Amino acid sequence: MSAVPTTQLTCDGYLGWVAGQPGKHEFFKEVRRRRFLAFLASSAAAPLLAQTPSTATSATHMSASGAAFIATLTESNRRRAQLAFEAPERTRWRYTPGSRAGLTLGEMNAAERAAVKALLAAALSRAGQEKVTNIIELELVLREIRAGFPDTVLDVQGPLVMLSAPLPYLALLPGPKALRLYGGFGGSEAGRTARAEAMMKIASKAPPPFASVIVLTDARLVDPVFRGLVQAAHAWAHS
Repeated sequence: MSAVPTTQLTCDGYLGWVAGQPGKHEFFKEVRRRRFLAFLASSAAAPLLAQTPSTATSATHMSASGAAFIATLTESNRRRAQLAFEAPERTRWRYTPGSRAGLTLGEMNAAERAAVKALLAAALSRAGQEKVTNIIELELVLREIRAGFPDTVLDVQGPLVMLSAPLPYLALLPGPKALRLYGGFGGSEAGRTARAEAMMKIASKAPPPFASVIVLTDARLVDPVFRGLVQAAHAWAHS
């Protein structure tokens, strides 16, 4: 059996060996790894590490919070909430509209929702909890729109959610911190909208579906002015 050829690289006093052809990416990855380990061993990392709970403690807390949540559920809700680890739903991370397995927050009582909140607090960082809260609040915006126009049909087109009743009148671009609603508002902007071209940031670099955009960072911004803008977009599209 022939020996595997190796390449030796030197940088900043470190030596790295990469099997086969020379590979700078592998070498510099090893350099970063060693520097990170050196930082963890230094005194500069001590304050950060002191604020970080151990993995065992976090796992125990998370497991206990999960068990507490399951204990609050009725038998029928427990069957819906508990899915097999191999279930395809585990890898579905999109929060655009669509049917999903499981139990929704709207179907839970106050005690069950409180248990979910405790579980999220045990599993997520503070920033992660804020993202979940923002996403839930932005879902209320969609509910508000559909309450005004019950015949609205949702159509997911890439990153956008098109709203039609029956003609397209709004397009939603959901995000973890803000929700953008693209539409034609017929000149009734009232200072709440911006030009869509300057704010359209999707992977396809496609032009915005409508001329103007409303940016919502909080569901509490759904007020009479917002409702008027949605109604204006619907009227403009169907005129």
